[in-house]
Amino acid sequence: MKNEIIDEILNDWVRKLNEDKFYFAHTFEALIVSFTSHEAFDFIESMIQTILTLDNPFLVNQFIFFTGYFYNKAQTTELHPMMQKKSTSY
Repeated sequence: MKNEIIDEILNDWVRKLNEDKFYFAHTFEALIVSFTSHEAFDFIESMIQTILTLDNPFLVNQFIFFTGYFYNKAQTTELHPMMQKKSTSY
């Protein structure tokens, strides 16, 4: 389900952004409001996976920016387990 949400966000994003210059803000805000803190924390993994696969700098920037909002909603400073795996592999 998480990947389906991101797929829908990215589907035809240029057109959606042309119609609403705050498309990403509105879309991510609606998601964040609808999520519990636990759901927001779980969704961070999907955001990180997406960031690692994107090749468009604008999209990477948007996803990095809004990942911070999911952390705020999660009300934690805990490093997501996916990031712990990545940070120890260097």
